[in-house]
Amino acid sequence: MHDGTPTRAELTSALLKVLALALVIGLGLGFGMYAVIRASGLGESSSPVIATGSSTAKPLPTTAITPTPSQRPSASRSPTAAPPPKNRIQLVATPKRVGPGQRINLTGNFPGSDGAVLAVQRREAGRWVPFAGISTTVRGGAFATYILTTRTGQQAFRVSLVGGRLTSNPVRVQVG
Repeated sequence: MHDGTPTRAELTSALLKVLALALVIGLGLGFGMYAVIRASGLGESSSPVIATGSSTAKPLPTTAITPTPSQRPSASRSPTAAPPPKNRIQLVATPKRVGPGQRINLTGNFPGSDGAVLAVQRREAGRWVPFAGISTTVRGGAFATYILTTRTGQQAFRVSLVGGRLTSNPVRVQVG
């Protein structure tokens, strides 16, 4: 006899259908959100890391240093003109304008000085001071590292030969 009340089998069947539908909808939404988050880059870390020039650091993009007009060969120079000094450290900072905490690439050349260690310095109150213990090693006559700073305003940096008196040209970066 059937008096209009659903049987236990009908209730179980309806409940299983609802659960299956909820599972399919949940999985569809989950995969959809995963795809959106992955495509937008929201799941990636944005924590700044300071490089120390260790061998585990990824190589940085380099900026070629173009010779100044006085370094370019000219027809008026004699063939015995002396080459530029090898003990000169040339430094370039890119970009020239960053937001607080954004990456500043420091790259340059120090010909004939493979293995030399260069320490990053910042100009503070008229004095050059070490910058967060950051250093880099010259390889193949070139060096590269990067720094992060939240101090706003015009900032001046240079590198200095560790254990020596030789320093690079200063570079300026606008922060903020």
